[in-house]
Amino acid sequence: MDIIITFVVGFGLLVLLVFILHKHQLSQAQSNANKILPLPPLDSTLEKKSSSLLDNDSEKTLPPHLVRNDGPSEIKYKHQGSEQATDPANDHWLAKVSQLKKTNSFTLALAVCESAYPRWSAYQQAVLVHRARIKELHKLEQPIENELHALYKLTALAEFLHGRVKGLPDLSLAQLKLIDPKVLQNLDMPYDSIGYLELRLIKKTDIRLILSKWGKPESHQSPRQHHSSAWLRLAASQTTLF
Repeated sequence: MDIIITFVVGFGLLVLLVFILHKHQLSQAQSNANKILPLPPLDSTLEKKSSSLLDNDSEKTLPPHLVRNDGPSEIKYKHQGSEQATDPANDHWLAKVSQLKKTNSFTLALAVCESAYPRWSAYQQAVLVHRARIKELHKLEQPIENELHALYKLTALAEFLHGRVKGLPDLSLAQLKLIDPKVLQNLDMPYDSIGYLELRLIKKTDIRLILSKWGKPESHQSPRQHHSSAWLRLAASQTTLF
């Protein structure tokens, strides 16, 4: 009798154990199945918004020098030794010249320009002052010959100092500042030899006026080329100082 009871109890425990194991296996299988199921697809509207944000953000955050530009590039000639327009000292004298020109104080305006020589912009402003004075003399029906000569001489001197000529050295602005202004003033700038085609500060209105007064030149060449020997001497003297 004890044997039978023992057998029945043992069999019941075995059945219970088998049932528990079976439930455990079913639970484990369900868990594994959930892990390998693919994720549901993203909403198409959300996906488009995300893509758009990424594209726009990449455009905004890229620094300018890295943004692709397939358009044609333009290389601008930079004057040798030219100064930056953002220089506070440069802005100061430019503002003074501008104010003096408005009141037709041409002599004072030229004096301010001379204080900023040999900057390219100083010659440029001085030429503008002479041009304004010529216009004013025209209104007053006064002779303009002296002003026209002064304008032409300045454009030639600016080109002599800042223009580039193949085979001739260039000087920095610091070196140009060491040149004696009297040496420059003593340089002759003959219209018949230099002409006007190599002078970047000469404008079409100036050319028409010059042609009406002086006629056509015999040739056109850079002032630095015309005075190549003098330029080489100046360059040699400045090179020894640097």
